[in-house]
Amino acid sequence: MLEREDSLGGRLRGWPVRLRDGSAATMTRGFHAFFRQYYNLRALLARADPELEALTALEDYPLVHAAGARDGFAGLPRTPPWNAFALAARSPSFPARELAGVNVAAGLQLLDVEVPGVYDRLDHLEAPALLEAIGFPRSARHLAFEVFSRSFFADPRRLSAAELAVMFHIYFLGSSEGLVFDVPRRPFPQALWDPLAERLASLGVRIRTSSRVDSVAPGRRRRFTLVCGGTRAEDFDAIVLSADGLLIGRSRRLTPEDGEHLSAVASAFQSLARGTGRQFGGGAVRQTVVEMERAYLFVTAAGEGACLAVLADETADVGLVAYEMNMRIKRVGQFLTSAPRFPESMAAGSSGA
Repeated sequence: MLEREDSLGGRLRGWPVRLRDGSAATMTRGFHAFFRQYYNLRALLARADPELEALTALEDYPLVHAAGARDGFAGLPRTPPWNAFALAARSPSFPARELAGVNVAAGLQLLDVEVPGVYDRLDHLEAPALLEAIGFPRSARHLAFEVFSRSFFADPRRLSAAELAVMFHIYFLGSSEGLVFDVPRRPFPQALWDPLAERLASLGVRIRTSSRVDSVAPGRRRRFTLVCGGTRAEDFDAIVLSADGLLIGRSRRLTPEDGEHLSAVASAFQSLARGTGRQFGGGAVRQTVVEMERAYLFVTAAGEGACLAVLADETADVGLVAYEMNMRIKRVGQFLTSAPRFPESMAAGSSGA
């Protein structure tokens, strides 16, 4: 297992630091809640900690608004929708005079959540517009809207109504696990990632940190080889990549960080477009074009498991850019594709974009 950073955990990683008094401590990336309905995550952690003893329950977590409003979630019934009703009934953020003006018919859209249907119905609306249509009490929006949207690093003004409905469903109506959560007893490395690393090592896995994968190439003795830091690593029969898009190459004007970001974006667009083609019988994806205020993004398939992404400013000739991209792919596309060495029926999986 190759990890680009010098420690495991990704967004939840931690690293050792030395305090001013000389004592050792662990710095972790922020605060993260482990809700009881995070079944997949908890099942993963249970591989190394079957009883999840590394987690401890919080009795409550109060939400305090800058204006002084305060709410909590302890003592609420666990069964939906009674948990949401009880919260509204006891919270000072839901005054009775404002609840009387709620548009119940519009509010039912928060209860009717089915993916992907909810995105078809509500993704074109901004969340604040839906709350206005519902007549959702303004004093309660910090509790049921702003806190959760910002916890996902989303600007409340730019969150879509569909995302709001899905968020409301997951945390209030999607399970009977309650609205309180667990947190690690110790810093993330000691509580989560070190035990998982030990579990993997016991199964024969070799973990290499600070190992950035630059590209995947055809292997000499086996199917694949990984190029790390400009040098070939050993060959492998199969590889599994994270789904954030692997950067194969970039233009000189792009920094490595921007190149990786654009690669991830292009991979996501390709994946969404392929899914749309399959769902509606549109066939293979040839090109995706995103028009922004001051730029265009073009993503074009460039062989099996690869794509070419181009950013152009708003003055660009869209047709000419698309034409030049296709001509470039015809010339170099074969070098971006590695044919499978085994029949498709024998392959364990397909490569990512």
